[in-house]
Amino acid sequence: MMIESRQSVQTIPMKCKFTKFADFCISLRGKKLRRQPPANHTQHDSTMKSLRLAACATVAAATLLPLSAKKKQTPEPKPEPVRVAWNTGLQNPDGTPADSTEMWIARPAEGKANGTTVVMIPGGGYAFVSMQNEGYDWLDWFTGQGFTVGILKYRLPKGNPETPIDDAQRAVGYFKQHSAELGIDPSRVGVMGFSAGGHLAATTAVSQAPDARMLKQPANAPLNRPMAAAPDFQVLIYPVISLTPQLTHSDSRNNFLGKDATPEMVLAYSPELHVTDSTPTAFILATNDDPIVKPGNSIAYYQALTKAGVPVSLHVYPTGGHGFGFSTDFPGHDQMTEELSAWLKALAK
Repeated sequence: MMIESRQSVQTIPMKCKFTKFADFCISLRGKKLRRQPPANHTQHDSTMKSLRLAACATVAAATLLPLSAKKKQTPEPKPEPVRVAWNTGLQNPDGTPADSTEMWIARPAEGKANGTTVVMIPGGGYAFVSMQNEGYDWLDWFTGQGFTVGILKYRLPKGNPETPIDDAQRAVGYFKQHSAELGIDPSRVGVMGFSAGGHLAATTAVSQAPDARMLKQPANAPLNRPMAAAPDFQVLIYPVISLTPQLTHSDSRNNFLGKDATPEMVLAYSPELHVTDSTPTAFILATNDDPIVKPGNSIAYYQALTKAGVPVSLHVYPTGGHGFGFSTDFPGHDQMTEELSAWLKALAK
């Protein structure tokens, strides 16, 4: 095989499309060669063959050079995320004004929006908000497929579990209220939560009255405060769900409810216990080797949704651990993004 390959390479220049031009070049050179004839015909033939090969290669290289030297196309500019914030009108337990809520909005390129919006709720155990790997790292992937995205920097509970819930509800409401100017479908605004953010997303999804997809705005609310609204779908990645002792992530529960939470509070804020047939459809992903949040959380929520007749897609991967976000080091990264993309796009059908 190696010999056949070599013979093939040697004969290609002799038949290339540049041969006529090469012959012309050689003919000019040949006039000079005839002035000093070679010692024998063999040497002359060898010289002519070498010239032909060299000329053919030179012409080919000169012709192909512009292709390789071509400048790379400038990528289409991506819109930068835009910060929005609103006054909460709430107070911390000590009576001081609560912090404003922030959300960073990223939109797809003009003309590429598919109408669906995802409010991302990063994790952090209710001790911090993991904005990078469970927020910003996903932006290009989402906007590249036409999704509008809001990354919510919710306020931490600090003794009041309703604080982050209020933020998540109003983040959804913001998109529903501004759907016309953002060019999105107000009936396709969902939440995507990671870890403790998954608990917040699920709690937001189950905390609405069955007959009220948009909650009433308090009369004394700040003017720029969005309406609170229920999401239309939920995506939960390695989520904390239950706050019960058997399943919960204790740090998340303690930061959310406080260390002295009553059994009644634990049950009140365990989303798997409050699913109804009006709870929005869900995509749930967990890993079997998660050392921080038991995959039993995902399974318990899946079972509750199934029992209530809510469409749900559960994905439990054998390995991957916890907190991988959008990292390509996660063994199931490609499978996760393919399955999630297909699921989200199916919502619009």
